[in-house]
Amino acid sequence: MATIGELEARVAALEAWRERMESEAAGFSLPAKTGGLNPAAPEEEPADEATSSSVDIALIGRTLIVLGGAYLLRAVTESNAIPTTAGVLLGLLYAASWSLLALRASVTPGSAAHHTTATALTALPLILEATSKFKVLHAWSAALALSVISALVFVVVWRRKLHGVAWTFAFLAIALSPALMDVTDSMVPFALYLTALGITTVWLGYVFEWRLLRWMVAAAVDVVLMVLCFLVVTNRLPSVSPATAIAVCCVGVAAYLATFAIRTLLRQRDVVVFEIAQTIALLCFVLGGAIWIAASRATLEIPLAIAMVVLGGASYAVSFAFIPRRFATPANFVFYSSLALLLIVTGGALLTQGIANSILWSALALISGFLSMRYRKSSLALHSAVYLFSGFVGADLLRLGMLSLIWRVDSWLVPREGALLLLVASLIAAAIRPIERMGSFELWTTAKVMILAEVGWALAALFTSAAGARWLGANPDPAIVAVLRTAVLGALTGLTAWASRYPTLSPGRLLCTPLLVILALKLLWEDLRAGRPATLFVSFAIAGVVLILTSRFRRKALLPQAA
Repeated sequence: MATIGELEARVAALEAWRERMESEAAGFSLPAKTGGLNPAAPEEEPADEATSSSVDIALIGRTLIVLGGAYLLRAVTESNAIPTTAGVLLGLLYAASWSLLALRASVTPGSAAHHTTATALTALPLILEATSKFKVLHAWSAALALSVISALVFVVVWRRKLHGVAWTFAFLAIALSPALMDVTDSMVPFALYLTALGITTVWLGYVFEWRLLRWMVAAAVDVVLMVLCFLVVTNRLPSVSPATAIAVCCVGVAAYLATFAIRTLLRQRDVVVFEIAQTIALLCFVLGGAIWIAASRATLEIPLAIAMVVLGGASYAVSFAFIPRRFATPANFVFYSSLALLLIVTGGALLTQGIANSILWSALALISGFLSMRYRKSSLALHSAVYLFSGFVGADLLRLGMLSLIWRVDSWLVPREGALLLLVASLIAAAIRPIERMGSFELWTTAKVMILAEVGWALAALFTSAAGARWLGANPDPAIVAVLRTAVLGALTGLTAWASRYPTLSPGRLLCTPLLVILALKLLWEDLRAGRPATLFVSFAIAGVVLILTSRFRRKALLPQAA
């Protein structure tokens, strides 16, 4: 019985302990609706809320005291108690000290944000005033001071991940830069500063996924460089030489492109929309502005062209570096190879003339065609077509074709040197083997259609101009010219349909219908207007034979097979 009594006493004690623990736990339970802490724990949340509120107010008060200290230094400086230069230097050191304090490990992120904001609100107006009112800082020294303050602030931003501070400081710096440009009548130092700020925000976006900030700064960089080019071209900024403006533009382009290459190549990432958009903006507006300056002032055209070709070659090298890498997607190759194409086309057009121009574009077209087969890259076949078109422009083949095939002929134009070389290069490029299966209208087919169209244009232009000059002479009869053009166009249509029987040339079947439409429109527009009954008989007979042959040939057209 004694044992049973002891057991009952122990059970009663355990139940009493359990009830006591449950009652204590109930005092700390969360309410079902409010989501806050139970009022039974007064020492926890209410004290935290009060502390948090007091901390925010304290930080704001501390920032106001910092600003008050800055005004105290200004008052001391204006009273001539210390030299103006020393006062400005002390003010900048005073502003920078708060960012240095924010680097301490004991400082909370909220306190660090207020420290860096105090630095911005103190230093940036001081730099403007030291430049405009006290005349202590000039263009380069003001840009240097702005760069040092920016470096301190962004070091804190980087270490503490202060997204809001990054936005605030970047916005204030962008707003301050035009004011400093106006005060100092100089744009170059601040354009370089904004470029560095833009690269900083790009890396912040890469590391912390702050994606919108880099767009704002990049837009500011693009606008400032565009304005710089415009002012130099229009002689509204005599303090900046054309060579300096071109160099600043090239620095901006190279800085962004190098940053993109480091991320995509060394860090093994895919290109993003920002990189594509900023590259297009830099090429169109900034590099285009540099070319505008070089052309308008006849200065540095050759060095600029060489730099563009070298940069284009480097872009091709970067694009081919992605081919053996498993992480790479086609987007990286297409991006960098397309960038290389644009740079080389632009630089090559400035660099070469005459026969050298034709040799350059012919060689690049054939090299691109070979590499497209070697690495099975359809986009390189498209590059081949673009290089041939550039050669056509340089050799005046486009104008030759327009005069020989479309415009009224008063005298036949003699082909320029290099036209035959481009025709041979086009024929060789047309032999590029198929890269994709079932090529209804994929990228390889598009490139082949462009190359075949270029072959046809060159053949028609050269043959018509040569035949007209030999058989029709100067001031030819318009009716005879119409028959000659109909015969050339008809022969070209039939040849295209016949060649589509071969897999390599099979995309030519897509050109047959447009050629037939052009032939019909030509009969209505030119032959019926300028022709006589005899010439109309020949023209319509040629058109009828072409329709019959083209219909038969197209039924035997093949689809391309895999290489």
